This record gives sequence, C-alpha cells and structure tokens, in this order.
Amino acid sequence: MHEVLDATAYFAAFFGAATAGLLLHHRLPSHHRHERSHEVLRAVTGMIALIASVLLAFLVTSMQERFDKVDGDVQSYAADLASLDATMRDYGADTVPARDLLRAYTDRAVKDLWPGNDQDPVLQDTEAGGLMRALSRAALELEPSDRRQRILLPEIASEIRMVSTRRLLLAEQGVGGVPTPFLLLTGAWLTLCFAAFGFNAPRNGFVVAVLFFSTASLAAAMFLIIDLGTPFGGYVQVSPAPMLRALDAMRSG
Repeated sequence: MHEVLDATAYFAAFFGAATAGLLLHHRLPSHHRHERSHEVLRAVTGMIALIASVLLAFLVTSMQERFDKVDGDVQSYAADLASLDATMRDYGADTVPARDLLRAYTDRAVKDLWPGNDQDPVLQDTEAGGLMRALSRAALELEPSDRRQRILLPEIASEIRMVSTRRLLLAEQGVGGVPTPFLLLTGAWLTLCFAAFGFNAPRNGFVVAVLFFSTASLAAAMFLIIDLGTPFGGYVQVSPAPMLRALDAMRSG
C-alpha cells in the first residue's frame, strides 16, 4: 500500500538528513563551526521545529476528526438501511420484492466499501445505483389498501431518499485524503530539523540510535496521518460491523 511506501520515503529523508548533518559537521571549515554559528542554527531549528510540530498536530487532529465523522456516517447509513427495511416489513407482504432489492443493495454496499484482499474500495458503483433505482421504482408502484399503509408509504419514500443521500455523502468523504502540499511542507521542515540536529550532535553510537528511533517515530506519525485520510482503505479502516448487523437483521427479518 502507498502509505507504507510514503512512510518509508519520509524515514529515509529524515534519517538521511540527520546522517548527512553528522558527517558534514567535521568537513566544514572551522569558522562555520563557530559557537555563534551553532547558536543561530539552534534558534532557527527551534523555530522551524515549532512550526512543524504545530502543523503535524493539526494534520493528526484533522484526519482523526474526519475519520470519526466517516465512522459516524457509516453507523447512520446502517441505521437508515435497517429502519427502511423495518418500515417496509411493517407495510406488509407487498414490499417483499422491494426488501429483496434492499438486501441486495446493502450486500453490494458492504462489498464495495470493504472489498478485502487489499483491493481499493468502490465509492461510485453503477450496479448499486441500479439496485437503488429499482428499489425506488418498486416503492412507487406500491398501492396502499388501508390507513396504515397510507401512513407508511411516505415514510418509505423519505427513507429511500435518505439512504441515497447518505451513500453519496460517504462517496464524497471517502476520496481526497491529506492535501499533498501539507505533507510535503511538513516533510521538508522535519527534514531540515533533523539535518540541523545531526549537525549539532556529537558523532557516537548513542546519538545515531536516538536519531534513528526519533526519525522512525516521526515517519510512523506521517504514516498514521496518511492512513487516516483513507477511511475505507489502508490499515486503519472504518468498521463494517454496523453494516453487517443491518444486513443480518434484514436476512433474519
């Protein structure tokens, strides 16, 4: 998956910059290694590190909020599907064909959004759209025969529209991810910081180990940000459990 490759590239950039700083320090002329030069470098590095940390925190918070929003919308989507099935069941036997279409649509939605086997999710599916249109036509063909059915029929139509709107919303939220300029800018600032850290650090095994683990930690943070930006793909995914429970309820009802 591209998240792993991106995180590996960030780690290579961070640790490579820190190593280059370590090696470069003793190769520069002595006036470049003056204490005043180090003070300026530390001050500038601290400023860049502060800005980079704020941007990194902003990205983590934004992606987490976006992920939680999609997770909540999936739960609402599943609840809307289960509610629509229950309303059609209350309507009576005339809705059996429509309920079969709803089960097929829900099953298709689960397979689209969580395909498994490292496949990309299908956010815009013509087959699922066809099933929803067929469901809408089946609802329009219903002819209420008593007061209860006349009350339930508008509810069925309203819930179908709600389900369709919810799917469109999930399709929009499932694309996009983290804006590339933010990732590049954060990566560039952190690379500069690690180069400065390496330049100011003594050359010994302990420093190399500290730089290794710190760059790995920052690369892991970048991985988390990128992965949270794809809620239906990657390693951290929105749970399909609400949709599966709704589908089980339709099959058992």
